[in-house]
Amino acid sequence: MTPLHLSFRNLISRNIPQLPHDAVERYESLVALRHHLILEENLKPPKKDGDDYDDVKPGKLRRGKSPNPDHSNQTPPRPKLTGLILDVNKQANDIVRPFKKEYEAVVRLWNARRQVAVRQRHYGQIPDTTQRLKDLVGALVNYRKVQIQTFPILLKNRLKFYVESLSLKGLLFIMVLVIFVCLGLRALLSTNEQPKPDGSVVVPPDSTVQSQPAPVDSL
Repeated sequence: MTPLHLSFRNLISRNIPQLPHDAVERYESLVALRHHLILEENLKPPKKDGDDYDDVKPGKLRRGKSPNPDHSNQTPPRPKLTGLILDVNKQANDIVRPFKKEYEAVVRLWNARRQVAVRQRHYGQIPDTTQRLKDLVGALVNYRKVQIQTFPILLKNRLKFYVESLSLKGLLFIMVLVIFVCLGLRALLSTNEQPKPDGSVVVPPDSTVQSQPAPVDSL
């Protein structure tokens, strides 16, 4: 099995929370199976012990030995795996098809991040040549560009998931919490105004203005 890279799986779980862990495991297994089937289809069948010829044309022998006329020792033709490969590929694509746009954004972001890691070489060393420095700067610029382009798509999907996951009780709790916060802010921002008995409002004096002393009676 060829597992997905750990950093790629972390990006998927953070930016596409709609895909649960078991769905990612299933997708990973199908991708590994598809690669295995493609490899099996492209590999040549193993040679049997004692076979001294391979794809011998009529009239041409190798090492003086002739093939068996009844072809009893030849390897039977291998079944075509194209149909199975297409079926496995369809099952894997069906898992991520509802989130195709977000998944492609995660793939772009991860590829750009890996390019930066490759250009930094081992342990994040500073490039020792001008060309490698240019490649690193180009990879960093491309990563920031991809990060800015994919940020709205991934953020929208994450907010959509959190809103859809909230129940009616959760929405009521958030509404009540917002109301209490607004009332608290209003109380903090309100001035210290005390009403007079007749209903008018007493405005507190400005502390920055110095009050004049009362006149002294000369008598």
